[in-house]
Amino acid sequence: METPPLSTLLFTVCFLGIFGFLVMTIPSGFLEASQDRRQLNIPNVFDSIDVMDYAETHNFTLGDDSWENWGKPDFGHDMRFYVNKAGLEYPHLWFISNVHFYGLWSGHKMWWTNATTFRYNYLILPQMVIDWNPETNMSEYTVSCSHFTMKAWITYNTTTYESLIDAWDNNDAHILFAIKFEELGGRWDLWSLITGVLFLQLPDVHPSLNMLFAIPLWICIIWLTFAFIIAIIKSLPFT
Repeated sequence: METPPLSTLLFTVCFLGIFGFLVMTIPSGFLEASQDRRQLNIPNVFDSIDVMDYAETHNFTLGDDSWENWGKPDFGHDMRFYVNKAGLEYPHLWFISNVHFYGLWSGHKMWWTNATTFRYNYLILPQMVIDWNPETNMSEYTVSCSHFTMKAWITYNTTTYESLIDAWDNNDAHILFAIKFEELGGRWDLWSLITGVLFLQLPDVHPSLNMLFAIPLWICIIWLTFAFIIAIIKSLPFT
């Protein structure tokens, strides 16, 4: 049993696969291409912020203990946002933090700085109260590490709650992150690009074009797997 020639197999399967796919996706008429516009969905409590100065925004609700991975699709950076209310009866122990992941296993907490004072790599509730600006009804911070910088605002509905502590206790305080255009990271790394091609999930790429890349890759993977299995079988002593 021999391995089939890769060139012949690749040409035949790619030609038939792409031809069949293109035939099935022929449009029935001319379509007007729609223009994707930037969509912003932020709580009304942040209306006073000129978010159009920033490339992307992302908001969280401060509630009970939780964490959420975020950032890569819109900010271009892998991050994890933590909310900690371990001492539920002690609000001065409540805190938030944000971790930036990079490389294969590397990661670090990002540092919080208000307008005048350097804080820490986490932010406790008493600091948010001290940093509160009564003119804007927000606490404003710069969140940074050695790789990039972004802005953050913390607020709540001041007509509903008496204080930030009260709002957070009712799971109704909010934080908004925003990043400048020059701080955006790459939304696609090598692994996500390969998986996007293989599983037809490349954004803003027509499926037929994505298929044009995916079919040869899948055929090569199958061929290499088959060749590897044949090589193992031939190396066995009883074959």
